[in-house]
Order: sequence, then C-alpha cells, then structure tokens
Amino acid sequence: MKYSFDTNDILHSGNKVFAIDLDYTLIKHTKSLPPYIPKREIKERPNRELVNYLWKLRKDRPDVVLCVLSSRWWGEYNTVNNWIKKWNIPIDYIELGRFKADVLIDDRNVNGTLKGWQKQVDKLLK
Repeated sequence: MKYSFDTNDILHSGNKVFAIDLDYTLIKHTKSLPPYIPKREIKERPNRELVNYLWKLRKDRPDVVLCVLSSRWWGEYNTVNNWIKKWNIPIDYIELGRFKADVLIDDRNVNGTLKGWQKQVDKLLK
C-alpha cells in the first residue's frame, strides 16, 4: 500500500482514480461516530458489498487505481492501514485529506450504500 502527501503521481498516471470515502462508506458505521478520539482503533466492519465490488474491479480493471480517502489527519495513517489489512481490502493508496478523483464513492456523492450505485460508477468509468 502506498501513500503520498503529493497525489500528482496518482492523478497524472493516465489511469482512472477510484476513490472511496472511509467513514460511513467503506466502514459500515451503524450509528454516529463517538466523539473524536485520535488513533482510535477502528472496530466497525467494512461495507462487504463495496469490498466485493473493489475485488471485482481489481480483477476486471487493473488500470484503475483504488484509493481510500478520509478527512482524518495523517497521524491516523497506521490506524486506517491496519484496518484495511485486517479486512483484506484491495487498496493501492491511502489519502488522508481530499484530492481530485475521477470517481468518488462516499456518503454524499455516489453513495455506496444506496441501490444503483454500481451502475453510476460503471457509467463514470467509461
């Protein structure tokens, strides 16, 4: 897994960038987050439907860069990375903060928890 403070290498690679929001999208929170606790272990489970789609995308579209985005600060990189490894999620980059992507899956844009989101993504990746 890679990370970078400068995402130009990702954005100018010529590949599509598929960005997935961490909280409330990839992490399946069942209730609102507790008060912010830096470096808190992530105990919640992943959105299994989204993880399965990422594995399918990895197989069918190796040219697509899979990136997890979060507005969490960089001091939480190890916390996020350990959770991704624990659940065997196919991710190329972790980007804490926000950057431009061709597709962003989060709880407000293409919402990975609503029906029909996969068709929206397929359309955006064409």
